[in-house]
Amino acid sequence: MIKTENLAFSYSKDVSFDFPDIQLDAGQELLLLGQSGVGKTTLLHILGGLLPPTNGYISINDTKLNDLSKSAQDGFRAKHIGIVFQKNHFVHALNVSENIDLSQSIAGHAVDRDWRDHLLNELGLSHRATAKIKSLSEGEKQRVSIIRALINRPTLLLADEPTSALDDDNCDRVVSLLKKQTDEINASLIVVTHDTRLKAILPNQILLS
Repeated sequence: MIKTENLAFSYSKDVSFDFPDIQLDAGQELLLLGQSGVGKTTLLHILGGLLPPTNGYISINDTKLNDLSKSAQDGFRAKHIGIVFQKNHFVHALNVSENIDLSQSIAGHAVDRDWRDHLLNELGLSHRATAKIKSLSEGEKQRVSIIRALINRPTLLLADEPTSALDDDNCDRVVSLLKKQTDEINASLIVVTHDTRLKAILPNQILLS
């Protein structure tokens, strides 16, 4: 479960955000909608423990992220939070499978190749398993990023514009996979986006403005 209260963040005296409270149980989904500049990515980074809030707190499975040291937050995030970033971060010297395996190793897990191959197949990337990252299209990179976020079976999955580079068919496939996998592992799913195609798929919504 994730719960937030009175979250706020300030970049400067002229740029600040106050966010609505969130309470989401295991297995539930939430869509955070909003146009550019309303703080969607800032909120996602706060929820993922990547950015400390100016005010308020985040609790995940009764663990308050604010109370943890930076190194403890890093360890907690690696084991319990999966993040699909708007801008992908890969090790370009490694191929697709190796980048996914690295995410498991960083979290201290044994590499589960069967689970990795299952996810590659689910997202139509089995044929790209040994491809170098630089050879992928933007849509393929986005799907690999989603697999990396799912690979450790997180308690909470955060997705920042996960369908922005995808056509309608792959948009449906990706959201269906996110919903299916979070349901299977009883994880909470929060998607932040301006992509209105997702409104009909994720009915639990908050509009940021």
